[in-house]
Order: sequence, then C-alpha cells, then structure tokens
Amino acid sequence: MIRAVLDTNVVVSSFLTASGMPSRIVRAWKSGAFEACLSQPLLDELAGVLCRPEILRATRVSADETAEFLDLIGKTAIFAPEPLAVPPVVADDPADDPADDVVVATALVCEADIVVSGDHHLLALREYEGIPIVNPRQFLETLGPPE
Repeated sequence: MIRAVLDTNVVVSSFLTASGMPSRIVRAWKSGAFEACLSQPLLDELAGVLCRPEILRATRVSADETAEFLDLIGKTAIFAPEPLAVPPVVADDPADDPADDVVVATALVCEADIVVSGDHHLLALREYEGIPIVNPRQFLETLGPPE
C-alpha cells in the first residue's frame, strides 16, 4: 500500500472545495486507497489552520466536524516518532518556508512513498532522498481510477 505525506495545504484545500482534487485525495484516504503519514508537528499545524475562524467560515464545516476529522487522521495515520529530526531542505532561499522541512522529515522517518503538496518550494525539489514530491493531480494519477 502507498504511504503518503499530505502537506497541510492539500488537506485544508479539501475542506475548501468539496469537488476538487484535494477532496478526492482525502476521500481516497478515507476509503483505504493509501496510508497517510503524519508527525505531531504536521498534525499541530493542520489543527491550527483548520481551526482558524476564517477557515471555519470559508469551509462551512463546523468545529465539531473539524475535530472529528483531526481525531480520525490522528488515530489512523502512520505517525513519525518524536522527536522528529528536521533536516534543512528547502530553506536555502530566504523566501522559502523552513516549516516545509517538517514535511520532508516526516516522509523520511515514516518511509513514505510519496509527498503530496501544492507548495511551490517543495514541488520544485521534485524528490528528496528518493521520495517523489508531487502535486494533487499527479498523486491521483498514481492512485489510478477510484474503485
């Protein structure tokens, strides 16, 4: 089974547009098409973003539904053990976001097969230590047609 790290931007996008590719990815995960890999820093970031008032308003998803989702992914994902050693990967340019390094570190520790992101800094890498970094469309192509 494919092990994938979903960047926070992909999961948040799935809450914003029910018919988009990120939503299809989350539905595929919920149906068991792949295993999600997480780390505590990624889960904390996801919870922080999804619980922002402006995101709750934009998604029209209740705080309870958001909490249920976070609980589900927290219980079912493959978790990287703590502490998570974060190698400096994408912070070469001052415009880069060093928080993106956590995504790559999670993938390495969880022995993920792929990283799915919409972040241009991560996508520019194309791969790290043999782990492909792809956008949502490419990941859906990897998964193949829904069953």
